Order: sequence, then structure tokens, then C-alpha cells
Amino acid sequence: MSATALKEKLLCSKNQAAEQIAAIKALPELNQEALFFHLRNYLKSRFLLEEEDCRSENLQELAAISLAKTLAVSPAELKGLDLSQTCTGSSSVFSKKVLLLMALERELNISIPEQESVRIKTITDLTTAVLTKLR
Repeated sequence: MSATALKEKLLCSKNQAAEQIAAIKALPELNQEALFFHLRNYLKSRFLLEEEDCRSENLQELAAISLAKTLAVSPAELKGLDLSQTCTGSSSVFSKKVLLLMALERELNISIPEQESVRIKTITDLTTAVLTKLR
């Protein structure tokens, strides 16, 4: 992929994610189903995923698929290639999930405490946490 094509893809992804945040803020009534829909689409945009990549709703798995696509390897190969293991043991996949949560907090003006964020494993968990904070 050329640098221009990559730049265009990233800009499109950023705009799509912003549209999902705007849609969440514009919801006339906050409910689990609508919020799940928009958060899932937000995640797809932020992680540069296609619909067929999202068979799971597990955030770690989706982050791994995203990272594997970026590196052009299979998710299975990624486990042995994750070179950014830090002394704290955090992987690139874990960091991707944390960055997603931080972006959501910033864009929705909410705060999810660390103890709570650790328990967020799926898009449903994320939806429940965000719904609680937005209410």
C-alpha cells in the first residue's frame, strides 16, 4: 500500500470514528443496543477492521486481529512476533486496548477507573461501562 493510500485510509478511519462518537452524543435516548452498535462501529474504525474481522466481540482478540493485519501476519504468528513486550509484561495487543479506552474516555468526556477497565473484556462490557458513565 502506498503512503498516500495509507494516509487516505487512516483519515477515512478517523472520520468514521468521529461520526460514531457524534452519533452516540446525538442519541435521543441512551440504550444498550444503540450504544453497542455505535461502539462496535467506532472500534472497527479505530482498529481498521472490516466486518468479516469482527466475528468475536472480545477486545483483546479484535486488537490482535487489527495488529496482525497492520503487520501483514496471521493472528497466530503475532503471538511470537510481539516485540514490544515491556518489562511490565504489556503487549502491543494490550496497549491497543488501553489506547482505545483512553480515546473513548477523551472523546465522550467520561472516566473509567483502572480497576473497572481491567474487567472490560468484550464490546458488551465496554457498552455497559460507557452507558453507566454517560447516564
